[in-house]
Order: sequence, then structure tokens, then C-alpha cells
Amino acid sequence: MSSQWLRITTKDNFVIETDYQNLRLSELCRTIMEGKEEEELVEIPLPNVDKSILDKIIEFGKHYRS
Repeated sequence: MSSQWLRITTKDNFVIETDYQNLRLSELCRTIMEGKEEEELVEIPLPNVDKSILDKIIEFGKHYRS
């Protein structure tokens, strides 16, 4: 799933697009991604997460990306 892109909407209505590999450590994202097509852009609403928290999650994922 290296080319899979996600469009995430936060509770404060920010939309962030990121590579799945940046969020693969998130159980929520892995669950949502099950059965999705490789090239399909997946939209994920996260109504309980604000942009500052999502930025930290993505930063963490990039740090541990392999």
C-alpha cells in the first residue's frame, strides 16, 4: 500500500492529505483501509481529533516509517 493516499478531515474542519504509510501504525486507519483498492483515495473523518493532534500523529508515523 505504498501509494495509498488518505484525505483526513479533523474536528476543526482541516483537511489533510497524507500517504497511508505515515499512519499505518494507527489501528483506526488500518481498519478503515482493509479491503480498499490500492489507488483509491480514501476519505476519513476524524470528528474527535483536532489538527494539532493529527499533525503529531503524522509526525510520529513519519519518524517510525520503514
